[in-house]
Amino acid sequence: MSEYGKLIDGWHGVGHLVNEVTRLFDDSWINGTASFFASLPNAFFHHSTPTRISELDSDYQIPLPDIEYQATHSPTMEQFFDAANASYAIRGTAPEGLEPFEIDGRQAELVDLVSGMSARVWETTDNHQLIVSFSPSGGGLTLLTNPFQVPGQFISNVPTATGWESVGQQDAVKFVSYVADAANERGISSDDIFVTGHSLGGALAQYVGQQTGLGGVSWAGQGIVPSDNAVGDGSNFISVVTYGDPWATLSSDVEGVQPMAADFDVENGVHPHWGTVVLVGDVNDQVDLHDLYAAPLHDNALVFVVEFLARGFSHHFPANQGLDLGITPEIPRTDWFPGAKQHGELFDVADHTIAETIVANDERTDYHDLALPDTETDAQSLLAQAINANVSDDAMAQLDSSADLASVDSDVAAALAQVVGVAGADDAAQLDAVA
Repeated sequence: MSEYGKLIDGWHGVGHLVNEVTRLFDDSWINGTASFFASLPNAFFHHSTPTRISELDSDYQIPLPDIEYQATHSPTMEQFFDAANASYAIRGTAPEGLEPFEIDGRQAELVDLVSGMSARVWETTDNHQLIVSFSPSGGGLTLLTNPFQVPGQFISNVPTATGWESVGQQDAVKFVSYVADAANERGISSDDIFVTGHSLGGALAQYVGQQTGLGGVSWAGQGIVPSDNAVGDGSNFISVVTYGDPWATLSSDVEGVQPMAADFDVENGVHPHWGTVVLVGDVNDQVDLHDLYAAPLHDNALVFVVEFLARGFSHHFPANQGLDLGITPEIPRTDWFPGAKQHGELFDVADHTIAETIVANDERTDYHDLALPDTETDAQSLLAQAINANVSDDAMAQLDSSADLASVDSDVAAALAQVVGVAGADDAAQLDAVA
């Protein structure tokens, strides 16, 4: 049994218990009262609606959207990013291209202290489409104005990591139903309602997309549990994942953090991302992460924890995805966060719709596969194409005997450069990735 299997067996019951206790208190007057008063500072700074848990009692059924229309007529990737990134801001200033979606003169917002579900609603200024943005664990900088939200947000990760649909996920669907009802009264149909979020917020957005068919973009969200009630095929949804991110790659459809994640299985995995996975950054960062996870944790647990957290800072925050896609964070400037930088080749899709981004992703020549490169096998296959190139016998002998490209010397590296002229574009890109 894999380490993940042992983890699930050991913690599955704990996840269920956490869910049931959360459900008990989530529906209580205690949560209703506490969430309302805790939300008042946010309501002041964001000019948003104070939290009323009764909004989650909406019985409005979201009509199935036109999935193809949503994919081809969605907001841009930059608008999705700005909506998700704004969850980290204290002040309520709208990013360029967005404006608050208001109910009773205030931006629609809800922060459920018990389930950990927190969301704000934006409206695009060009096409007047709605983007429901779910907050990450900790709420970004809003933890300064509502620190009481933090425990529920972190606890809500336990059920999803142990094979359950969390109460927070279910509350996310209820909140979107409430928003869709209000939007419907203003003539905005479900065709023009989308979801997004970063980290925990990305996982919540994925779940809403899975359960309602609404389109959207998840930023650095981990995989979610498959559902027999899934609506649509996810063709109007994108999950953006950065190579080397220890949280977003915690899934069954991205290879690298096994054996601590579910077994790698793109088609039938037990913890996949919803929609099309768009990988950004440098695949070598994922190889390094794989090496970290593959080492026995008991050898040096402290080193593992330190490196795990360090990689989270350097690869998980919103700016890491934005900069790789040609998007500069505005409100707040999360590109100032520690470790924030462009990690890989620029995938410039800032002004693309969901459908355009999926097409562009299929046409990329840089390495962006869900599976890690098989360094020895792939390298030897590519190097075999150099036989007819102008490579010296000594260099060729070293290539044939090398099981790891990192071990070849500078003379052989020069020979490798000639392979690029022999191999096809995809092979050359793969060679660059594994070298």
